[in-house]
Amino acid sequence: MIESEPIASFHLHAQTFGVIPAGMGTDPVWRSDVVTLAQAERAILEFELSDTGRYMFHPHQHHLAMRGAIGWLASL
Repeated sequence: MIESEPIASFHLHAQTFGVIPAGMGTDPVWRSDVVTLAQAERAILEFELSDTGRYMFHPHQHHLAMRGAIGWLASL
């Protein structure tokens, strides 16, 4: 996440991911397509892009997305 925001989110289009919060072992605790974390929180996100294509990811905080916090993952 980012240091200067008290809360930030990560959203992956057309895909869900397993969420492993810091200190919670090695297996996903839940599945989602959005994870929201506070400044000091950490998590591992596991996912597999089984279909060929591009998958957009971004935060759900509009001001962060408008400042460039948007990207694409490609599955070949």
